[in-house]
Amino acid sequence: MRQTIKFFALGLILLYSCSERPTGAKAKTSAAAGDNPQVTVGAATYKLIMGQMNWTASKPTGKHLGTVDIKQGEIAIDGEDVVGGIFTIDMTSLVPIDLEGEKKSKLESHLKSQDFFSIDQHPKSAFKITGADLVKDQPSSTHNVSGDLTIKETTKNTTIPINISFVGIKF
Repeated sequence: MRQTIKFFALGLILLYSCSERPTGAKAKTSAAAGDNPQVTVGAATYKLIMGQMNWTASKPTGKHLGTVDIKQGEIAIDGEDVVGGIFTIDMTSLVPIDLEGEKKSKLESHLKSQDFFSIDQHPKSAFKITGADLVKDQPSSTHNVSGDLTIKETTKNTTIPINISFVGIKF
C-alpha cells in the first residue's frame, strides 16, 4: 500500500573532518552495510514528495551550515518504526546557508568543484536505509537512521538524526 506523505529529513553530511568540530548531533560512519533489512509485513511504503538535508562542515577556523535537496525516495514505516528506504540526493542543490553574497558564491563553487564533490561528474548521491532507532529525547529529530551513503562512488554506512513528519496520517 502506497501513501504519500511529506517527509522532511534533517541530517548531517559531514563534508570533511578537522580537529574542531561543531557541537550537536553528528553523523557517524563505518563500512557500508549492504542490502536493506527485510521490510516487515504490514509496513507501509511512503513516497517522498519533499525533502531536504541540513549539513554542517567543520574546518580549523570554524564551520559552515547548508542544505541539499532530496530529489526522490521512498521510506517504509511499520507503526513508528522506520524499516527501510532509499533516497536520491541532488548534489547540484548543495548550498551554504550561513553566508551571503560573494562569500556564499565562492564556498558553493568550491564545494561543487573537483576539490570536494565533483558535481559535474557526480550530480547525485544516494542514501539507502539499513536500520533505524526511534528517539524520544532529541527535540529536533524523531529517529536515528543508519544507511549506506554513497557520494562520488564511495559508500560508507552513516547514522544521522532525522525528523519525520506525517501529514494527514494518524497512527
